[in-house]
Amino acid sequence: NEYRLAYDRQISVMSQQFGQRITREQAQALGIDNQVLAQLVSGAVLDEQARKLGLGLSKDRLAELTREDPAFKGPSGQFDRRTFEYLLRQIGMRPEDYLKNRAQVAVRQQIVEAVSDGLKAPQTFLKAVALYRGEDRTIDYLTLPKTLVEPIEAPSDSVLQTYFDANKKAYAAPEYRKFSYVRLEPQDIMDPTAVTDPQISDDYNKNKGRYTTPEMRTIEQLVFKTPDAAKAAFDSLKAGATFDKLVTAEGKTQADTLLG
Repeated sequence: NEYRLAYDRQISVMSQQFGQRITREQAQALGIDNQVLAQLVSGAVLDEQARKLGLGLSKDRLAELTREDPAFKGPSGQFDRRTFEYLLRQIGMRPEDYLKNRAQVAVRQQIVEAVSDGLKAPQTFLKAVALYRGEDRTIDYLTLPKTLVEPIEAPSDSVLQTYFDANKKAYAAPEYRKFSYVRLEPQDIMDPTAVTDPQISDDYNKNKGRYTTPEMRTIEQLVFKTPDAAKAAFDSLKAGATFDKLVTAEGKTQADTLLG
């Protein structure tokens, strides 16, 4: 993606400046990941503003900017295509990607220059920068040769023991334990063919309670005040009425009829 490409390019540029390949850990310590992200976010904001304003760059102007770039000039002082392609390979960028990026930068500069035109840095800021860049410091130091402290006598056993006791943690290694084991899975030792059908049947009959669920029944009772009312309810059941409907008709609930 765009972030990965920009990050890798920045790593390549920084590696060339330092004269050695920068590791991921070093790049993180230098804050390159955050720098690249900030650049992409800022660029995206400017690109969106350029889109709203309808800003663009002609192909002729893009070619002119590329020719004028001092990084791509050869020994003659003019634009050299071989130098152009070589430098892009060094940072892992294709020519078409460079031209697209250069066009974006040029459009963004139009916005930045329009906003910053006429602005001047505060005098306090300029003074602070000048002091920082031109600051000189003078130090005095004294070199002590080894002859002032040599020869150093070998420490006695008591001195070594005292030092060791005070710094035991620096010389101690964490405790490690090693053990061996044999892992056996059921399929490694079982033999289904060794068990006969009669043995399976006999074991099932001996342990039938483990494989069956006891039969359960629920008893509900609805009591009527008169035999006639009970007979009428019985006739209703025969005609298709449900027990729950009879319970409701008698003004009772399921809890009133449940015996267990």
